[in-house]
Amino acid sequence: MRFLGRGNLCLLVGDDGRFSNGLRYPGDPTGPASEVWNCRCTLVASMPGYDAFEDRNDSKLETSYEDWKAGRDSKRPKPSGRSLKEFMDTPATERAAQRAGVSKTQLRRRIVSQLNADGRTGRDFPSMTRAEQQEALRQAVELTRKQDKPRRRVKVVNDALYNSQKNYVERHGGKVIRGDKEWEDHLDKMGAGASAVGDTIILRNDATTSEVLEEVFHFWQSQRGDYSEFDAETMRNLRERDAQMYLLDSEEQYNIPKEENEQTKKAIDYYLGKLRGSGVDENTGLHRNQR
Repeated sequence: MRFLGRGNLCLLVGDDGRFSNGLRYPGDPTGPASEVWNCRCTLVASMPGYDAFEDRNDSKLETSYEDWKAGRDSKRPKPSGRSLKEFMDTPATERAAQRAGVSKTQLRRRIVSQLNADGRTGRDFPSMTRAEQQEALRQAVELTRKQDKPRRRVKVVNDALYNSQKNYVERHGGKVIRGDKEWEDHLDKMGAGASAVGDTIILRNDATTSEVLEEVFHFWQSQRGDYSEFDAETMRNLRERDAQMYLLDSEEQYNIPKEENEQTKKAIDYYLGKLRGSGVDENTGLHRNQR
C-alpha cells in the first residue's frame, strides 16, 4: 500500500508499519511519541488513477491572509450583470466578429448554441462572471467558420471522394443533401459548415473534405450507437472528440489541407475542455465520482 504524506510526498508503508524513510505513520499507537505525535503531516491512502486531493483542490477559492485571519468567507467571483445584448454591443466583441469573418448576429447565435449545450440560455448570461463571458466568446470565435457567400477561401472536396462517401451513406439507409438553399440558410442560422440530422447529412455546395468526412463519421457513430450508454451531452462530446481525432488520422490518406487540420486541432481542444469542465474523464467518459 502507498500513502501520501504532507506535500503529496509518496512513501511506502512496510509490514512493520514504517514508511520507506524509516518513520512511523502518524498516530501509530505502537510507536514512540517522538515519532508519531505532532508530526504535522497528513496520511491519505493512494490508489493508482485516483487523486485523493482532487475534490479539495477543486473547491479552493481565492482569499487573502487578512480575510482568512478575520474568518471572512473566501472571495467568490461576482456575476457581471451584463446581458448578452450589452455584451454583443461592446467594441471587443465587434472586433472578435470581424476577425472571425462573421456578423455579430451569427456570433451571438453560436454563443447561445454553446449555452444551450451547457444547459443554459441567453437569460443566464448576466449571472456569468466576466471571465466566463469572455471564454464563451473565445470558444465561439474558434469554432465559427465564416458563412458569408462567397465563403472564405476553402478547398472544395473532390468529386471522387464526395461520391464514394455519399454512396456509402445511401447504401446504409442514409441521405445526403448538398447545396440546397433552404438547408444552407439553416446552416447559416446554426453558424455551422455542415450538419447531420438523424440519418440525413446536410452539406454546403462548397463543402470541404473535412466537413464531408466528419459528417459521414457522425453517421457511422449514429448507426453503431457509439457512447449511447452516456447522457446526451457526454455522448455528443465524446463523439465529437472521436470525429476530430479521425480527421487528424486521415490527413495523409485524404490529403486534407493544412488549414482544415488547424481548425480540427482547435475543435479537439474545445471538446476535451467540455469533457473536463463537466467532470468527465476524457478517456473513459465516466464522471470522476464513477471511476
